[in-house]
Amino acid sequence: MMEASEAMEEGAALRGGDSDLPEDERRNRIKLLQEVANISDEHTARQLLSTAEWNVEEAVQIALGAGSFAAQNPWPAAAPPAGNAAEQGASWHGLGAPLLQPVAGTARSFQQSAAAGAAAIAAPLGFRAWLRQGLRRLGDLVVEFVRGFVYRAGGGGGAVQGGHWFGGNAVTGQGLRRALVAAYGGQLELPRFFDGTFMEALDAARAELKLLVVFLHSSGAPRSEEFCTRVLADQNVRQMLDENFVLWGGDAASPSVRGVVRLTRTREYPSLSVLLPAAVDDIQLINSMSGQAELDMAVALLTACMDDMQMHRAAIVARTEQFAEDRQLREQQDREYQEALEADRKRAEEQALQEQRQREEEQQAREEAEALEAKCREREESLRRRARELAEAGEGPEATARISLRLPAGQRIDRKFSPEAPLETVYSWAEVAPYMPENEGKGLVVPERFKLTSSFPSRELTERERTVAELNLAGSALLLAEVEDEEAEP
Repeated sequence: MMEASEAMEEGAALRGGDSDLPEDERRNRIKLLQEVANISDEHTARQLLSTAEWNVEEAVQIALGAGSFAAQNPWPAAAPPAGNAAEQGASWHGLGAPLLQPVAGTARSFQQSAAAGAAAIAAPLGFRAWLRQGLRRLGDLVVEFVRGFVYRAGGGGGAVQGGHWFGGNAVTGQGLRRALVAAYGGQLELPRFFDGTFMEALDAARAELKLLVVFLHSSGAPRSEEFCTRVLADQNVRQMLDENFVLWGGDAASPSVRGVVRLTRTREYPSLSVLLPAAVDDIQLINSMSGQAELDMAVALLTACMDDMQMHRAAIVARTEQFAEDRQLREQQDREYQEALEADRKRAEEQALQEQRQREEEQQAREEAEALEAKCREREESLRRRARELAEAGEGPEATARISLRLPAGQRIDRKFSPEAPLETVYSWAEVAPYMPENEGKGLVVPERFKLTSSFPSRELTERERTVAELNLAGSALLLAEVEDEEAEP
């Protein structure tokens, strides 16, 4: 108990309504509520806190006390009507306001029950939060055990009526109906209750284009028996409820129904509320009556809702279509976003491939240039070596045939050859001529592939194995011409 009191003091900053909280503080409370109540959806946590005017304790009570569906489905938004059925009567027309809209002075309806869970809310996340939440749940179990023992012993009312215990499977749906029949008479004929959770009842009413009537029973209320035997058991009321509405009932004493009690803003029992489930996030309170057992009032309430049923159905259809359109739009936007991401990914891949190809081409070009450069250097070194060898050998005394050679750039060079020297020797001299010592600095250029031709008579000299004398080249002037690739000899 001391630890719980300490936790309540630590959580004082989180208690009490404050609709003007900074967004950072709201996010902190949303995160805390998600951790404590095990709520995965941020929107659901925000709706619950908005309902409780940002009181974390009360939001946890709604989430933990409303059954298994509270953590899985966002609570619908609604607000109480301007007045009860007695004030509005059968002439009331309107769709109501959102169920979860805050109403001044109502945020602390669960203050007593919220105190039991203060330790799990205010404590820091981790072991302390786990321990305090466990203590809270253990306390709830002890309270339920003591209450059940006292009620079974006949010591009080509350969830006991006529010796019948309203617990276990008798808190909602057909279980509640059977418990009411057992408590108030075996011949009691009641309308058909929807057998399922509150959220499932909302879905069923929306699917059938009907209004949802919520009956909240408290066996300790003074008019509960009268309401069941005179109002719910009335033939006209039964017929209207069975044919035109979806009826869901719950025992207000059950922890699993507290969330519905909080949502419908019920303060007196028995209570009959009519809801319009326009959409998942738009539940409107049409009308309600509570603490009364007047048959005429109930008939007027249901009749007024039936008179406006077409308008209500149109609202359900419109919101359903709007919801479908919004979902389709979101799906389309998601598809377009995914397509844009895919297009960006493909563009990035294509750009990466293009850059890779460009790098490979550049690398190949560099390698080819380096290979060509190496080949040129090797050829130049070979020509220089041959030029040195030719210069060292000299013309010799037998060299009596002078041959003049004109290069493509117009320069002229000459050398004496032996008449018995083959034409190949003349070609070899022409090839290394730029590197001969006597030609240094003249800027001679000899193509890599060339041919020699004589002027008079004009002929192409290709028979390299024949001698200078055989070709009658002594004293002649030859012309060196470049050979194109397709003209090059093997």
